Amino acid sequence: MVVPMACPLPVPVTFHVREVTLALMDVDFTPKEGSNDVEIMLQLPAPYDVADVVISTVSIWGELFANPSYSVLEDRNGDGTRELYLRFDSVGFEKWAVQVDPLTVTLTGEVRDTVWFRGDEVVRFEVPELTYPDGGEFLISGESVSISWTECTGQSSRPVYEVWLSRDGSQTWTMLAGNVELDSFDWVVSGPITGQARVRVYAWEEGEVIGFSSSEEDFVIQLQLLPPAPLETLLVDKGPTDFSLTWQAVAVDPNHGPADFYRVLSSALAQGPFVEWATTVGTSLDLPISTQTGNFLHYRVVPQNTAGEPPN
Repeated sequence: MVVPMACPLPVPVTFHVREVTLALMDVDFTPKEGSNDVEIMLQLPAPYDVADVVISTVSIWGELFANPSYSVLEDRNGDGTRELYLRFDSVGFEKWAVQVDPLTVTLTGEVRDTVWFRGDEVVRFEVPELTYPDGGEFLISGESVSISWTECTGQSSRPVYEVWLSRDGSQTWTMLAGNVELDSFDWVVSGPITGQARVRVYAWEEGEVIGFSSSEEDFVIQLQLLPPAPLETLLVDKGPTDFSLTWQAVAVDPNHGPADFYRVLSSALAQGPFVEWATTVGTSLDLPISTQTGNFLHYRVVPQNTAGEPPN
C-alpha cells in the first residue's frame, strides 16, 4: 500500500516580536450623560499612527476589551499628533479596580501588522462604597429613600459626590444629584418602572473624579407594592425529636414584591385544608415531632406582605 505524501499548504502568519511604549496615556472616569464608560486616551510614539490601531485587540489587563462601537481620533491636547480615545465598560472596570491598591491600569493592543503597544498608568481610585440600594430592593414610586455610601478620604479637600441612576442594568445613566457634601442623598423615587435599576456614586475632588461605586445587583422600581412570588422549594429535614423546614427567601422582580414574613401551614391531606402553625420572618422553622398528628403531614410555606400573598 502506497500512502501519498501530503502537499504542504503555505499559510501566511504574522508575528509581532516588538512592543512599544505609549507616548501618552490618560484614564478618565468622568461620568457622561447616557453612557458612563471609562474613557482612555492613547498616543503612539513616532512613526506609528493611532489610525492603525486594531480596536478589537485593545484591552485593560488583557481582560476588559474596548467598546468596538466607540473610537475617536483627535488632537485634543494640541501637540500636533492625534490621540485615540476608547471607552471600556465601567461595571467591568469597577470589579477589577476594587481588587488592586494602588491601581495600575495596563493597556495593550496591536498596531495592525506592525507592532504591539503597552501603556501603564498609576491612577488614584478611591471607592465611595455604596451601601444602599445595593441590589434586590423593591422601591415604590413616591416614597423617599436614602441613597447612602461611605465617604472617601480627600487629599487636599473634602470630596463631594454625584449620584447617578440607571434603569437598564448599567447601559445608560442619568444624574440624580450633584455636589453632595454628605454620605447620603434623600431621593423621592420617580420615573418609569423597571426591574434593572442601579445607582452609582462618583467622588470628586478638585474638579476630578477620584473613584466611583455602583449597586452590585439590579433593584426594582414599581408604582406600588405587589404581593410576593410563590415559594419554589421547601426542604424538610427530620431529626429524632424535631424536624426543620427550610426555604430560600423569595426574590423581587417588577411583578412581585418582597416578603415581610412567611406563614407556615400544614395538613394531613395533600389537597388540604391547611392550618397555620406559625409565622416567621426568617427562612427556616424548627417544630417538635409531637406537633404532628398521624403518620404524615403536608406542609406549605406562604410568603406575605401588606399587599397580600401569592395566588394558590
